[in-house]
Amino acid sequence: METWLSYVGKLNESQVVTSPDLLGQLFSVDLTSPQVASIQRSLVSQSVASIEIAVDNARILPTFNRFNSIVKNYLLFCKNINPQNPRRCFDLYGNLFVSLQNVYADQRGCCLNIVLRNVINEIYSLLNNSDLQSDKTNSFEYFEWFAAGLLRLFNAVRSEREPVPIDAPSKKNNVLFYACMISRAYFKSNQFVSAGNVFSNMHSVGVKLAQFPACQQVEYRFWLGRYMLYLEDVNLAFLHLDWAYQHCLDNTFQKLLILDWLVVPSILVGRLPTSLVISQLNEHAQTIITQLIDWLKSGKLSKNYADIINNNPWIQARHLGPLLLLKLPLLVYRRGLKRLQLILNSSKIRLDDASLAFNLDASIDPDLVITEGICDALICNDYMKGKILPATQSVVLRITDCFPNTLTVSGPKRSLPRRDHWMS
Repeated sequence: METWLSYVGKLNESQVVTSPDLLGQLFSVDLTSPQVASIQRSLVSQSVASIEIAVDNARILPTFNRFNSIVKNYLLFCKNINPQNPRRCFDLYGNLFVSLQNVYADQRGCCLNIVLRNVINEIYSLLNNSDLQSDKTNSFEYFEWFAAGLLRLFNAVRSEREPVPIDAPSKKNNVLFYACMISRAYFKSNQFVSAGNVFSNMHSVGVKLAQFPACQQVEYRFWLGRYMLYLEDVNLAFLHLDWAYQHCLDNTFQKLLILDWLVVPSILVGRLPTSLVISQLNEHAQTIITQLIDWLKSGKLSKNYADIINNNPWIQARHLGPLLLLKLPLLVYRRGLKRLQLILNSSKIRLDDASLAFNLDASIDPDLVITEGICDALICNDYMKGKILPATQSVVLRITDCFPNTLTVSGPKRSLPRRDHWMS
């Protein structure tokens, strides 16, 4: 301990602020590191009080407020850490994480970028430990606590003044990492609205997506796509998930995970996956995706289609049932009506013929009210161009392009919203 303290005590403020890697090495939290083992051996017979006195006497960076608290918590971490006890490890990492948050709020907190990343990665790894996951209630509380700490770091980055000189180390180098880890924690604890607050404030940080590592760019766009699915904005969901899929490394678990979430919005914007793509999904996913494509191609829904969707385990696990029940029927009805128009070769379609195209039972819709409502919904959503004539119970279609291309109507947006131009 004395050797380590004497070395840390010789550091000056400029040396620390301009060399974040140096603190990353000195405050290593890797339990396989010889440094951690060496400090632990030297602290076996030391009490907490004696450790605190030794740190105070070392007078480490006296002008850097609360930096001593990090040193004390790190030494206590090394003294008590036990890889065989995940719960105890979590508490020690948590104490170190809290002390780092307090110091990070300082303008010079950018020197802790590397240390924080190492600690955050270790905490997240522990949060996924089977022992901590055994109690679901406590598991959600852990993730909520973790997300709150990360949000504090994220806000510290947003409030940072531009460093002088402009190329000096900055907290903003870590902002996308924090955003991705916050998203993980919020989605694990089902706090989707809270995740949205992070996404809506990223543009105010003053960074460009391209300046960060590719892996962080892909992960951020993945979580943003997931959030857009939660908002049922299929277009933007496809835009972000497809970007993440295209830029992810091939033959990796991450690419398969992105595909798992991309396939449904892809279908809903009119891009049907190939059989080769579908074969990469699990059995339940293959079953429901094949069924969705069959409905779209045939233009007819099964009478129990809602039960088929809601009872599929793959759909249930991803909470995609309400989205599919909202978006899918219109696409299927559009296909059926388009096929009928091609068969009749006429711009005027009677509602009773449309009812047959929609596969509706006459006993269910004797007055053609449901059929008229479906046609009205197709027109309002731009899936069909024309007008309804109630007097003659018919639909008159536009002469040309009466059924616009699905990709044109509900397909992916070609550009990001103005607020998200920082991702361009």
